[in-house]
Amino acid sequence: MHSAIIVATMSSDQQRWNNFIAEIDRLRSPKPDPLRRSVGVEQLAENVWQVNFQQNPEPLARIVSCATQCRLAYKILQLDAEPQWLRVDPNPVASGDPTGYSLDPPDDD
Repeated sequence: MHSAIIVATMSSDQQRWNNFIAEIDRLRSPKPDPLRRSVGVEQLAENVWQVNFQQNPEPLARIVSCATQCRLAYKILQLDAEPQWLRVDPNPVASGDPTGYSLDPPDDD
């Protein structure tokens, strides 16, 4: 597996969600260590992360552990190869591509 996308189900209980985010930031560190600053992690939305296992597999365990502790459901989408994101530039003339579409180049790992 190259990467995974993890979606945590947001709780209608705002305090439970806040506890989840606080646990993610606190886990394995005496000082706050936001997951968003971890190598190999891209936060795609408030409750969605992409974790690159080639760079750093630990954040997946971190998210799963925190979700379990806070009793939040989650889903994991396994990606066998590096994701190829289709990037759309809202200003295609400035990007040099008349369509505005491009694929992100693969990371040089």
